[in-house]
Amino acid sequence: MTGATRWNDLAPRLTSALVMLGVGGVALALGGLWLRGLLALVCGAMIWEVIGLFAPHEGRRALALAAATAVAFFVATWLPISAAAIVMLLAIVLIYKCLPVKGGLLPAYGALVSAGAMGVFGLY
Repeated sequence: MTGATRWNDLAPRLTSALVMLGVGGVALALGGLWLRGLLALVCGAMIWEVIGLFAPHEGRRALALAAATAVAFFVATWLPISAAAIVMLLAIVLIYKCLPVKGGLLPAYGALVSAGAMGVFGLY
């Protein structure tokens, strides 16, 4: 890859980053339902993306598991932390049972996504 072609997609990437930063900033400023909704969508999108990497042939199942994770996170944000941890653990177990990817990397990633999102929400 030459130097010129390496930077061809810089403008779209910067634009995308600025839009995401703006959406995240607005959700953070509004807080409450908006922040919970955005974090739930981000969790679902990250799970969908990683399922696509580990099991690319699982199109509809990946979408269903991503939606289940997003709903689980959204519900978990309304619960005390101990109950929220149980809800997110159930989502991770659901992912593992539906897609037992070799090595257990998928549920481990799900746990990291869940913990990170709960941490971000906890900071608010």
